[in-house]
Amino acid sequence: MAGNTVILITSDHGEMLGERGMWFKRCFFEPAMRVPLIAHYPAGFEPGRVAAPVSLVDLLPTMVSLASGGGAPDLCEDLDGHSLLPLMQHSDAAWPHPVCAEILSEGVAAPAVMILHEGMTYIHSPEHPPLLFDLTADPQELTNLAGRPEYAELEQALQQEVAGRWDLAALERDIRIDRRRRKLVQAAFAQGRYTPWDHEAGGAEQEQWFRGATGYNDWAFDFPVPEEG
Repeated sequence: MAGNTVILITSDHGEMLGERGMWFKRCFFEPAMRVPLIAHYPAGFEPGRVAAPVSLVDLLPTMVSLASGGGAPDLCEDLDGHSLLPLMQHSDAAWPHPVCAEILSEGVAAPAVMILHEGMTYIHSPEHPPLLFDLTADPQELTNLAGRPEYAELEQALQQEVAGRWDLAALERDIRIDRRRRKLVQAAFAQGRYTPWDHEAGGAEQEQWFRGATGYNDWAFDFPVPEEG
């Protein structure tokens, strides 16, 4: 079984740990977006490193393909993502699929979306100026290339890609309706004995957890750090 069992190792998301003065996730910068992805299957492919960026939504099509012996099963509906088997079997295989992500939760001012393709990251939100980074030349994402004449054609193509994938105005309407519904439910649950949905530690352990109403950065910078003696 050791040689004929597929093992996949990954994680949910990264964390900003002080980069740019930011903490936790909720952004599209590399520290918050990049996660490990390790696939082990001695009977199916040789060890290697894949440079092409892929997405967690590719895992389900990959597992379906593996379970089908590498074929294309007849599905009742289309799946998001693409099978990673071509990359697992040939690490240098062509991979034309962009990585797409979105942030729609936790009271954001407006929907924010990202497209990563061929080493370029484009971040778009109706409420904020666009961001364009060349991850090959600028892995720390310090130089915003959006608005530069030499990148105008690429930026326009990415804008069209965003418009084709997302209806941001409709998304925002849905988010605002959903938020009102959640506030109604929250007000109802506040009556009588309140039981929070998330973990709450007590006593001295409480400092190890954060699920408060303040902003992530406010909590991180206000948290007292003991001085070294």
